[in-house]
Amino acid sequence: MAQSQLGNFAFATDHVDELVEKVRNAGYRVSVEPKNVDMKTNPVSPIRVAFIEGSLHESIELFCEKA
Repeated sequence: MAQSQLGNFAFATDHVDELVEKVRNAGYRVSVEPKNVDMKTNPVSPIRVAFIEGSLHESIELFCEKA
């Protein structure tokens, strides 16, 4: 199987949990389940984030900025 030259990338979405379920149902591996995280920025930025493994073993981040 080919390896990706791209290690990881991210997509912003308003639907992290729904996309994770669609990806899982398509047979892909979810490496980090959806969770809330406070990014250490100034000011702190709360996000919803998950990671999935792509077909070339790249790490794909799905995130949503939370109000």
